[in-house]
Amino acid sequence: MYRDLWDKLVEWFIVANMIPCSCGSKDDHWNVKDSIEGIVCEAEVVCDNCGKVVNYWAYGNLESPETYTELIKWNLADFLYKFNLVRRYQNWRFNRSIRKGGF
Repeated sequence: MYRDLWDKLVEWFIVANMIPCSCGSKDDHWNVKDSIEGIVCEAEVVCDNCGKVVNYWAYGNLESPETYTELIKWNLADFLYKFNLVRRYQNWRFNRSIRKGGF
């Protein structure tokens, strides 16, 4: 009994966490664009409501995140890369040493 409730809660969270299409629908299906010997290589994620291509999947990677959790991870990783103080200090030190004429 508890397992069924847990499964329903997980399923609800997965659907609630999905980023909706611009029309507001969260229902989608995949159109396979390329496959090699039955293994899918490229596919489009298409909205069931409006038919718009929402996302593109190729060789194991999505073009943009499918869920809000992934979106937060992508934005956080991008932020940490851009404002990494250690990397900025190393670049500054390296550039300063080049200007002085040595490593």
